[in-house]
Amino acid sequence: MGNGTRLLFLSILFALLMCRTNLSIAAEPDTIRIMPVGDSLTQSNEPGYRGYLYETLRQLKISFDFVGVKRDKKGEQEYDTDHSGFSGYTIGPGPSILDKHDKYRQGNILYHLDKGHCILSSKPDVILLMIGINDFFNNLDTARYNPNVAGAERLDNLIYHIYRILPETSVLVSNITPLRGDKHFADLYNNQVESIVSKYRKKGYICHFVDMRNGIDWDLETDLSVDNLHPASSGYQKIAANFYKVLASILSFGE
Repeated sequence: MGNGTRLLFLSILFALLMCRTNLSIAAEPDTIRIMPVGDSLTQSNEPGYRGYLYETLRQLKISFDFVGVKRDKKGEQEYDTDHSGFSGYTIGPGPSILDKHDKYRQGNILYHLDKGHCILSSKPDVILLMIGINDFFNNLDTARYNPNVAGAERLDNLIYHIYRILPETSVLVSNITPLRGDKHFADLYNNQVESIVSKYRKKGYICHFVDMRNGIDWDLETDLSVDNLHPASSGYQKIAANFYKVLASILSFGE
């Protein structure tokens, strides 16, 4: 075989291989990259809402991948443990009690979007955002920052920066879950979250409100743990079901 013929043969072979590769890629369903983002309610892995949500999605046999900058320690989990949940983190900016425990001295989600832990480097298609409860407990700037008054403004700023970095991402924004013993906990904050989401929807972003307060039939005796703050197993199942309901509506599955 002469050099010219050999080169022609190799060119044709390469083209055929590329066609086969492209056809096989095109035939595969798109994998939905889902990133849970938040504080300890997201980080929780016993199994937390992530485990229950994973099991629901897996049973539907859709192609999805939980992504994030963290992964649970190896244990008995039978679900995808990638996530971006940071126990104790506030919305941001600080100061926060968690600053001294954070590698970058920034115990808030805002800072770590594209710096520090670089949460958004995971390039998610969908973000499940549940953050804000620690602004009521871990805030060190109580003289100037009242989360019931200004917390929603910080949430608005966080969402703005998410879309600044990843404008095509779908963001599912949760309000704050209930607290046993205080039926009005975070009411002023929660009442503003849906309008913030509406603002971004009007701007053309894919942004959805997930009502974790009134959209769930909470039994505060059984759905919260002994610390009165974190959900028990039944509470996490309800959170997962609520996230799933909105996911199903925007991604057109489960109908």
